[in-house]
Amino acid sequence: MIVLILCGPLTLVFGMIKRDKSVESLVSKNAILMAEVVSEILSSNHSSSALEWDNVAARLNRDFLVTGEWRTPYCFFDGVLCESLFRRYVLKPEFKDKIEDNIEDEKSVLRDTVNRYQQRIIDQFEQAKKQPLSLADATLPRDFYWNRPIWRLVMTFTKNKYLGTLLVLWILLLLSSGKKMRLVNLLCNVIPWLFDEPPNLSKPSESTTNNRIRFLATIVNVAPGEDVDRWDEIARLMNAYFKRTRSHGSFFDGKDCMRYFNTFLKPLMNKITQDDIATYELVPLVSDCLLPNSST
Repeated sequence: MIVLILCGPLTLVFGMIKRDKSVESLVSKNAILMAEVVSEILSSNHSSSALEWDNVAARLNRDFLVTGEWRTPYCFFDGVLCESLFRRYVLKPEFKDKIEDNIEDEKSVLRDTVNRYQQRIIDQFEQAKKQPLSLADATLPRDFYWNRPIWRLVMTFTKNKYLGTLLVLWILLLLSSGKKMRLVNLLCNVIPWLFDEPPNLSKPSESTTNNRIRFLATIVNVAPGEDVDRWDEIARLMNAYFKRTRSHGSFFDGKDCMRYFNTFLKPLMNKITQDDIATYELVPLVSDCLLPNSST
């Protein structure tokens, strides 16, 4: 019975993965087109936002339909996957010094787009520093939950009921197996998930890019160094910001906040990161955070 219950959701998940792979293959062959669209939107939109990825997705949907490379006008559902693929096939090659393998015209288009995007990121960062966060949560999740793994488990059920349901079904399936198999699965899957999964800021989306910029600007303004109490202040400020902007990210406490910076952002300075499509365009911002007066 449990296997039958899981078949429907798993089929849907695998179908979505296959579709995303098809979209990625299409974009990998049209990186120049994506760069041109992004450059055009950056030139026509002078707002403080890093980039309106939904507009980029809509434009590419139209272009792919017209050229017959996608059968429907819905290649991209929204701007989330669009930004992810832009980072993978336009930004990452530039910061990994691989653009020189392209012909000169293509290299020029890619580099010009990267430079425009980089400047927009810096402009937004400077504006965020001049408008620091002032409203902070009075408490942190640490004040209510015994430890971070318990908090993460509760957040899974409250913020993503579908994922929580699948987790319950998976546990029931696990309990129906042998004792040794239960122990192996628990050690290999549940424990690493509870302890090592980063906040949602690590996911590549438009709101995530804006959140990362806001996070780094807050670090500069608070200048926490190694002071855990100051990192707690950043966590309270960011958690309140997440609630106001209806983002899904949150920090358990200041240590969780500092851990995220040291694990996913600070290593960008050496182009070493756990993120396969790391946000290298944030390097100048991270560098600002590491200046003596705001160093961690």
